[in-house]
Amino acid sequence: MAADFEREFGRLEAQVKKLEDDVSEIKSDIKAIRTKLDKADGSITAFLAVGSVMAFVGAGLTKVIGWLFN
Repeated sequence: MAADFEREFGRLEAQVKKLEDDVSEIKSDIKAIRTKLDKADGSITAFLAVGSVMAFVGAGLTKVIGWLFN
């Protein structure tokens, strides 16, 4: 019975170590993503502005085409 307990405890220790490694890797990935987003702040803003203008133009064209062909 003690051997079963030790085996299970060892297995749980290995799983906790794996989880700690995974969390550490996720943290480093998040830091890398945050660094990239901080560097790309201006370009993301420009991309969103262009996308918004194009959506506005597309909606306007759709409305005009709907009026012309109805």
